[in-house]
Amino acid sequence: VTGRMPEPAERRLREMAPAHVVFTGFLPEDDYVGQLRACDVVVDLTSRDACLVCGAYEATAAGKPMVLSDSLANRSYFDRGAVYTAASPAAIAAAIRQAIDSRERLAADVRCLETRLRLDFRRRVRHLSRYLRQLANER
Repeated sequence: VTGRMPEPAERRLREMAPAHVVFTGFLPEDDYVGQLRACDVVVDLTSRDACLVCGAYEATAAGKPMVLSDSLANRSYFDRGAVYTAASPAAIAAAIRQAIDSRERLAADVRCLETRLRLDFRRRVRHLSRYLRQLANER
């Protein structure tokens, strides 16, 4: 588990967590990327309906299967390579098990997603560049 949490919440989570759960706190970028590459599945959850979590972008770039909050925003943007979950402990645990059991298929889906997103980004950059050139020529 990466990132910072308020002290009382982190203390409670550490006490409740199984022994194999590691709380890394905030990591330097190289260490974070190493952890990301070493994991089997990325879990990034939010209670915000319209929020696209950074961990999902990072998981996509790393080709890692994801467990994400079940929101329209996540389902529409990260439409492959993910298992979506409700915000209950039982649902999250079931989604993690499903993602681990399906990780090879999900990883292949994430690679397709990453390719599609990269191509779409390049298309948008070309479109913006053409538009900016048109604006510059009009002046």
